Parts: sequence; C-alpha cells; structure tokens
Amino acid sequence: QLENLAQHVQLVIKDDGMGFDPARVRNSAVGLSGMRERAEQLGATFVLSSAPGAGACITVTLPKSRATAAA
Repeated sequence: QLENLAQHVQLVIKDDGMGFDPARVRNSAVGLSGMRERAEQLGATFVLSSAPGAGACITVTLPKSRATAAA
C-alpha cells in the first residue's frame, strides 16, 4: 500500500506468512538491511514488525520535504 498523505509518503508492505523474530535476523540478511539502508539514505524511517506465526509488516515513511529533495 502506498499513500500520499499531507506531511509524508508512506509505503506499507504486509504478508500473512509464517513470520519471524526480527531480533534474530542476521546482519547478512541483505534484503532487509538493504531496504533499511536505502530508506535511511533518503531520510525515511524504516520499521519492521514480525513475530513467529504472525506474518510481517514493513513500513517506510518519507517526509514530503525529503521526498521533494530526493526527486
């Protein structure tokens, strides 16, 4: 889901898969660490939530002031 809100742009990616414990994700998990790195380079926040048996959700929030600068 991608939303263009008043103060920011927000991307939410959810699944209803088997989930995992985010605290146990290895630093070598290139996909997640790469997503976090790219979000932070743009000035966005990156939030990952998941639990075993509960799927996963990634939320990236980019302030519009940063989105305009990145364009």
